[in-house]
Amino acid sequence: MSQITFEGSPQLQTKLKALVREFIDVFATKVRREPAAVEPMKIVIDDDKWRLPCNRAPPRKHSEEKQKEIRKQGNVLLDLGVIKESRATEWSQLHLVS
Repeated sequence: MSQITFEGSPQLQTKLKALVREFIDVFATKVRREPAAVEPMKIVIDDDKWRLPCNRAPPRKHSEEKQKEIRKQGNVLLDLGVIKESRATEWSQLHLVS
């Protein structure tokens, strides 16, 4: 609870805190190996609009700090089985924060 910032009116904050306490078991600071009990998200794409040369460009440069965080989080997610290595021929920009 101490890591969550509640904003809004005092009444709203009271209600939000009660809601968080009720569902505290769904909050975590790390990704869990067990998947959430929700329907998997399906992303439908138009292959003709996706398979373009601009989506095959080399990765953008990241600072050494960002590269380190990408490696760290990527390795954790790979080890957990949350993600797998990709052999994709097209991709989009990666955005991670520590």
